Parts: sequence; structure tokens; C-alpha cells
Amino acid sequence: MGTPITLSSANRLYDIANTLLILSLVVGVLSTCVIVWMGKIKEDYSNKEIAATNERAATAEARAAESMLELEKLRKETEPRKVTQEIQNLLQEKISGYKNHIVSFYVNPSTNENEWLMRHLASPFSLSGWKVQMRSGDDANSHFVPDGILVMSTPHEKSIKAAKVVTKALNDVGFYATTAPLLDIQNNRNNNQDDPQGDRILILIGDKPIHKPHVIKEELRRIKGVSIAIVF
Repeated sequence: MGTPITLSSANRLYDIANTLLILSLVVGVLSTCVIVWMGKIKEDYSNKEIAATNERAATAEARAAESMLELEKLRKETEPRKVTQEIQNLLQEKISGYKNHIVSFYVNPSTNENEWLMRHLASPFSLSGWKVQMRSGDDANSHFVPDGILVMSTPHEKSIKAAKVVTKALNDVGFYATTAPLLDIQNNRNNNQDDPQGDRILILIGDKPIHKPHVIKEELRRIKGVSIAIVF
């Protein structure tokens, strides 16, 4: 048999073991606290990273959506202008109050789109009882014609009112149309026999505007005070 442990040794070993147990419990509690603390910190960092990733994704998505809008805007700006049957019907209704008024259409430049647009816009005028004339761009002094549709009148009151009505009607159905300063007219062809009161307007069809309207307005300001001669 081995040497028996004395009481004092047993007490000492008991105290040591008890102390170690307490220390291990304290370490366990501290470890648990550290684990919980560090776990929260890691979770905060993870949430921040997720938030930053989501923000970057949202920013990228917003930029992509903005790019798509810009592309769609550019597509709409550059696609040919269209005159649907609905547009023709609306125009016919809006301009029907000027039966027997004369409207002369010009295009500048003479492109397929502008020529096509002139003919399709002329149809509701004809159906409304207007006297329609379509001429080539070479017949007019078109140096001052801006992009878009320019509606011009003679100095006569009826012509001025008709030009305003037509300009509003064209804008209402989606075209960019403006009015211009009054015209000086040289009726070398008929000496006013067909139109003694000057009840006529002139519609100049230019290229589809792809810049902002204020740029077009600046172009119109430059032609104010300029005498534009049209031979009817």
C-alpha cells in the first residue's frame, strides 16, 4: 500500500483544486463574455459590409437605370417622327375652324423623313377644308429655318390667329412647333388674286430637333427683324 495522505496535504490539495475550479469558471465566464462581445463586433462589421455592398449594388442599379433612360431618350430623339391615324384625327379636329384657309408646306432639308412628314401632316389639313400646297425646299429662302416645325403667318389678323391655332395643335399632338416673326410676302405668281385677304399660313418642316427647346428659341430670336421673302 502506498503512503497515506495526511490531512494537511488533503486540505492543501482540496484548496488548490477548488481554486483551479473557481479560476476555470471565471475564465469560462470571461471567455463567454469575450465570445459574445467579439461576436457582436463581427456582426456589426458584417452588417456594415452588407450595407455597403447593398449600397454599391443600388448605386450600380440606379446608374444602369439612368443609362437606360438616357438610351431611351436618345432613341426617341433620333427615331423618325411618326404621324399616326390618331394624330391625324386630332389635328383635323383642332384645325377644322379654318376652312378655305391656305397652307403652304415646305421642307428643309429635303430628306425622306421630312418629305414623309409633310405629306402626312398635309392630309388632316386637306380633310379639314384647307387649301393645301406642298412645295420643295428650294422654293423658299430657308436659311433661317431652325429644326422642328416653324409656322409662319402673313400680317393679316386671320392668318396670325390660324398660325397660333396650328402651332398649338402641333405641340398638343407631340411635335415641337414654334411661330416666327410675320412674313413679307411676294405674290409674284398670282398677285393676290387667289387670296386677297392674305388668309394663309406657311409651315416649314425642318429636321427633328435633338437639342433643348431654348436653343431653338435662341435661333428664332436671331431671325426677328429679318425680312423673310416667300414666293407663293
